[in-house]
Amino acid sequence: MTLTAARLSSSSIRGKVRTGRFLGFCNFIYGAQSAAACTSSSGLYPPNNTIPGARSYDGVEFRLTKSHANNWFGMFSYTYSKLRGNYTGLTSTDLADGGFGGRNSPNNSRSFDEPYFSWNDSGNSSSGLLPTDRPNTFKGYAYYELPWTKFSNKLTTDVGVFQYFYQGSPVTSYLDIGYGGSAWPVEPFNRGEWANVSQNPTTGAITFGSPSVFRTPWYMQSDLNFQQNYKLGEQKVLSFSATFANLFNQHSVTAYTEQIDTQNGFTFGAPNGNFIGNGVAFYANAMRPYSLSSVLNSPAQDQNILFGGTGPQTLDSLYKTPLFFQLARTIRLAVKFTF
Repeated sequence: MTLTAARLSSSSIRGKVRTGRFLGFCNFIYGAQSAAACTSSSGLYPPNNTIPGARSYDGVEFRLTKSHANNWFGMFSYTYSKLRGNYTGLTSTDLADGGFGGRNSPNNSRSFDEPYFSWNDSGNSSSGLLPTDRPNTFKGYAYYELPWTKFSNKLTTDVGVFQYFYQGSPVTSYLDIGYGGSAWPVEPFNRGEWANVSQNPTTGAITFGSPSVFRTPWYMQSDLNFQQNYKLGEQKVLSFSATFANLFNQHSVTAYTEQIDTQNGFTFGAPNGNFIGNGVAFYANAMRPYSLSSVLNSPAQDQNILFGGTGPQTLDSLYKTPLFFQLARTIRLAVKFTF
C-alpha cells in the first residue's frame, strides 16, 4: 500500500489569447474606414489595452493505492485545486458561449470576439473562477476477484466498484451587452460570481443582490462493473460483463440558467445609451464603469433605444432554475469471446 502526493500547476496560456491594443482591433474590424470609424463621436475613448486570455490551475493530490493481493486491489485519491482566469480552453465550457453549455469544437469560442467581453461593470477584468473549477474532489475504485475453489481452473468472477465525490462548479451571472439574442454575453460581476435578481410584477423594476460564489450541488456517483469469465481452453475465454453507470440513479443539478435578460426576445443592455452600432463611443462606455441597475431599468440604456419601447428589461423567467442534470442510470451488457 502506497501514499503519494504531487503538486500540479499550469498558467502557460497566459497572454496568448487576443493580446494587443484596442486601436489594432478597431483597425482590423473597420479596415479602410478605420480613420473615421475609430474616432469617437462622444470624445470618449476606451482604454487602449485589451485584457489577454488567462487560465491558471493549481492543485495538490494525495493518492493511496493498494497493489493486487488477497484477491483485490484499489485506489483512493483526494485533490484540492483552483482553476481561474477568463479563458476556459480550446473547447469552451461557458454556458454563455452558445447559451446551452459551451461549444464542443476546438478554437470556436466567442470569448474574445469583442474586447469588451472581458470587462465587468466596474471597468475591470471579469476574470475569476472558471466553470469547471471543483476545489475538492474525492474518487476511488476497488476490484475484487471472487475465488471459485472447485472451478478455479475454469471460472473467474471480477467485481469492480467506482465512487466519485466532486464539489459543485461555480455559477456565473451574465447578460447581453451592446447587442442581443443570447450572443453578446458579459459577466457584469466577475466569472464565478452570482447574484439573485428579481423583477417587480407591477412596476417591472429589476433589483439584484450582492454577488457571491454560488455552486451547483456536490456531484456524487457510484458505478459497478461485474464480469464473469469461463475458460474454454488454453487460449479461449468466454466473458459476460455488466456495467452499471450511476448505479443509484442520483440526479444532481449540473448547471443552472445563468442569463439575466430574457432569451425569448432581442434584448440587451446599452451602457449610457450606447449599443455596438455606435462604434468607439459604445466601447468607451462598455469598457469603463457603468451602472448595471440603470442598464437593466432605464429605457435609455436597454434594447428600447432601438425599438422605442418604455420600461425596464424583461428578466429571464428561467434565471437561476436548473438547466442540466446528472445523467440517469445506464446499464451496458456485453458478451466477449477471446481466442
